[in-house]
Amino acid sequence: MDNQELDQFEAYRSGTLGEEDKSMFERRLSEDPDLKINYQAYVLASESAEYLAYKDLKAKLQKTHSPNTRKTLIISRKWLQIAAAILLLLGFTVFKDWQYRAALFF
Repeated sequence: MDNQELDQFEAYRSGTLGEEDKSMFERRLSEDPDLKINYQAYVLASESAEYLAYKDLKAKLQKTHSPNTRKTLIISRKWLQIAAAILLLLGFTVFKDWQYRAALFF
């Protein structure tokens, strides 16, 4: 198989060949058994590569959206709530202290 043949296989498989080129390629496929075997090997290799890419992407997405990620978000949210409560208490304490000191001066 040469690069020109591979390009033609890809164009035929993706449907980008013109009508005349498509019919000529189909005629060559029916007449030349070597070309037909090469095309079948190309289709098998392409489908295998697409399937492996799909499996890899699916695994990466499952890893990204795993239960551990959710657990991490819950833990982070909990710590954020605790920090917010502490800040509110400190702010309230400082504000009351400021009010008390202001009342002493007036």
